[in-house]
Amino acid sequence: MKNGPIEEEVAVTDQKILEDFVKSRFTIVDEDILCYNEVSEISILSIEIFFRELKIFISSMDNCYLLVSLVEAQLPSAFIRRHISNNFRQIASKDNKLKHVAFVTGKNFIINTAARFVMHQNGIKSFSITKEKDQALAKIAEIKNG
Repeated sequence: MKNGPIEEEVAVTDQKILEDFVKSRFTIVDEDILCYNEVSEISILSIEIFFRELKIFISSMDNCYLLVSLVEAQLPSAFIRRHISNNFRQIASKDNKLKHVAFVTGKNFIINTAARFVMHQNGIKSFSITKEKDQALAKIAEIKNG
């Protein structure tokens, strides 16, 4: 059954709302550090928006670092985890501009394990998983000052 004009307009509006919401979760912590607070319910669309924005940031930098807070996030499905891994793999294969990815997970052991699993599959060599944002920023500073 095909959607009518009202359903299509609602779908476009919902997509725009999600896009604006995902974009609002990005902040630049330092000139070369991008911070992203992951949405609680991760979807393919939110991942696509995230990676599109990340690629724009990376393209404007010589070197950059990414801090991703997963404190509010629920465990994504295996399908979505593969999608995340594939997107990171594309970034890793294009250039070496993304120097480190720091995840903040709070005390969520399951999210820690999922993040570690995703990162071991994608070609991003330098990543860390910490409980607190300050720890993640310290790890990024350590990598930067090498």
